[in-house]
Amino acid sequence: MAVTMDMGFEHLWIDKFCIDQNDGKEKDAQISQMDSIYHNAELTIIAAAGSDPTYGLPGIGNKHRQPHPTLVIRDINIVSTLRHPEKAIQSSKWSTRGWTLQEAVLSRRRLVFTDDQVYFECNAMNCQESLSPSLERFHVKNKSKFRNVMRAGIFGRGDLYEQYGMFDEATISPTRNLSRFTEIVRRYTARDLTKDEDSLRALCGIVREFETSQSQIFQIQGISYLPSMPDKALKSFLDSLMWFHNGISIMVVGWLGRQSSFGKYQFKGKFLTQTG
Repeated sequence: MAVTMDMGFEHLWIDKFCIDQNDGKEKDAQISQMDSIYHNAELTIIAAAGSDPTYGLPGIGNKHRQPHPTLVIRDINIVSTLRHPEKAIQSSKWSTRGWTLQEAVLSRRRLVFTDDQVYFECNAMNCQESLSPSLERFHVKNKSKFRNVMRAGIFGRGDLYEQYGMFDEATISPTRNLSRFTEIVRRYTARDLTKDEDSLRALCGIVREFETSQSQIFQIQGISYLPSMPDKALKSFLDSLMWFHNGISIMVVGWLGRQSSFGKYQFKGKFLTQTG
């Protein structure tokens, strides 16, 4: 709430409190619209520090951040630029939770709090608190995005693009869109969920994003296919059935298993796919 007020926003959405957890019908209706909620939000605050909500946001209120390493040599102050936020985000509890994947994929703007700094990324640019570059100089002339020579964003064009990044609807083909959906789901199944019955719920927003995209991807209980290409609909559906758990999950006792309701993502553990 303090961050929201300090930035001048009047409204704050917290799903735990804004969705009636005791009204199943309303809860399902709200969860199915998470794509709209994230798309229409001016900003998504991501807590990539601590293991639960009681940890707080580092640097806000009484929650202190990790010390910034400095060194003084004679009259020269040497200050560390800190590790790149990508490393902090990758190693955070937030990145292991199934529900939080939609925050990364569907949000237009993301303000990420780590233990040592704040990171901001929209769908056109990114910056971190420990560096103060000339953002004006690093943008293209019309200010629509960063120059390509700049370091890619974590959620947009960087190493984690296959996990978080969405797509340019004007150029992506249906088959490429299906590959994007499959990759996002593959990453999603490696994440943790407290309740087994949430395996499809926690992905509803992303599913609807693909269903309403220009190159539509539909799914039946998690099994995806291409509805706009009749000659490929059956093949894409059969390809989606050719999934399997990777070798690591088989070796972990108690991790591999099936849940009570049917669906590709209702199988516990990370899955891989093969096509033929």
